[in-house]
Amino acid sequence: MGRVSVMCFFASYGLALAIELLRALGRSKLQRAATLAVTAAGLVAHTIYLYHRSQTTSLPPLLSSMQDWMYVLAWLVALVYLFVSFSDRDAGAGVLALPLIMILIGAASLFSPAQRPPVDLQYSWTMLHVVMLVFGIGGLLAGLIVSVMYLWQHWRLKSRTPVAGWITFPSLERLHRWNKWLVMTSVPLLTMGMAIGVWLVLVRSGHDAAERVWSDPLVVLSLVSWCVLAASYVWMLVAVRTPGRQMASLTAFSGALLLVTVLASQALSRLSHGTALHGTSSSRSTGDRP
Repeated sequence: MGRVSVMCFFASYGLALAIELLRALGRSKLQRAATLAVTAAGLVAHTIYLYHRSQTTSLPPLLSSMQDWMYVLAWLVALVYLFVSFSDRDAGAGVLALPLIMILIGAASLFSPAQRPPVDLQYSWTMLHVVMLVFGIGGLLAGLIVSVMYLWQHWRLKSRTPVAGWITFPSLERLHRWNKWLVMTSVPLLTMGMAIGVWLVLVRSGHDAAERVWSDPLVVLSLVSWCVLAASYVWMLVAVRTPGRQMASLTAFSGALLLVTVLASQALSRLSHGTALHGTSSSRSTGDRP
């Protein structure tokens, strides 16, 4: 199991995407079965890798490092994609889900692979915090895929554009129902996960850390994304009939904003960290000069 590398499941998902795109040349049940089989093989390798990482670090992947956290998020999206594909043969989400999975795996290189320090007495709260966040964000990313499918299908039907034979999406009613349940699930999970995270920061660093937390761009933009989702959540609770297109637009916007925020913040963090290291080494070399 230790020989399973990131490239193993990344290549599997890439091959599945290639097979999915080749269906444009001729749709067949064999190609669909091949796509699902290769994706399932990638998910198995993905699972083995995460299990081996947890055995190596003696911590769950959600607590070992931010890089492993991203791999878990990609694993969750792949699991949802397979579940939806097996339960509904018309859910042609591969052209959207597989690229997103590969983006998450590739973007994991932006995150620190360093092992986190051993968890303290708040282990249970920390585990609950990260589990709620990963499932909330995973549900939001699944909602992003479903929302794009809905908007694509809505535009095609409104403009009477013929759909390519190899791209088949479920009905608007079914997509709307999926999106509604994803939002109804993701918002409470994200809310509780973010609240526990802020509480843990205050407990570990004192109340003086509150100003530092709320000045973090990642926290601010995540809060904006959460507000959009919360508005959708309240809207669905009070509205007699929620317009599917508006809800899909809100979910797609908030999901894309959260994804870009997380990836951009990590890229900027690594860039600033590299600049700081370069400045430190330069000052040291300058100080050594007579």
